[in-house]
Amino acid sequence: MNTPENGMQTGPLNHGAGVDALQERSSRATGGPLFGLRDSGATQQRVPRVSAGISSRRQIFENSCGAASLLVIAKELGVEKMPAFRGALSSAGDGKLALNGASEHDLFMITSGMTTHRRHANSVVNAGYSMPQHLMFAARLLGLEADIHQQPGMMSAALNRLYPDVRSGLSPDTVIKTSAPRLRDGEYEMKALAVTIGGIPAGLHWVVRRTDGSFMDPATGKNAATFDAMRQNMRAESISFAGYRDTRISLVFRRGDAR
Repeated sequence: MNTPENGMQTGPLNHGAGVDALQERSSRATGGPLFGLRDSGATQQRVPRVSAGISSRRQIFENSCGAASLLVIAKELGVEKMPAFRGALSSAGDGKLALNGASEHDLFMITSGMTTHRRHANSVVNAGYSMPQHLMFAARLLGLEADIHQQPGMMSAALNRLYPDVRSGLSPDTVIKTSAPRLRDGEYEMKALAVTIGGIPAGLHWVVRRTDGSFMDPATGKNAATFDAMRQNMRAESISFAGYRDTRISLVFRRGDAR
């Protein structure tokens, strides 16, 4: 399992071959990120009141589950454009947000903090965890609103101690809600899970939960009707004694004009 600030290298980023080519040789490990632009002229967009239907995405980088989860949420909420910034692959093409490697790459640059002073990797392949403050910033650039929920508990308290920069990196007006999310129509929850091996936490991972109770797990790229079904999908592609445990930390996303 990777250290929090340094993901396992899965190979050089080959722009000529396209980022989607990385998917064939990317890691299939289930342990993913939790918490890991300055605005480079990118502006918040207005998201139409449409839904693109159910989708899924398998992460192409070891630590990009947060970016892949946000990408799926944005597409299901009808987001069409990817904000342009220096180093973005999408802006070299048509600038559209799509369920492909270029869009995941670009979102991961933002959510991992590579576009800020917290540049902890020389390549997005080696980038670290997607932090809540960066996920919320990326959401704003996509025209979405986000809330952060942290319910009291041993796991959430331990993560607070491990990642003290998360709270300090949030916008001053951010209110951290201590209640469990109750999703309304048009809202999506991104849950932070602990990946366990034999019951012992060994990594962290983001997944998507919808209003109908279904889940999308970027570790497998599959949708599941229930949490247990999602866990079984993960075990089928990993090891039988691996598991997921809720950290009681999550983000809730909606369209910016949904209130």
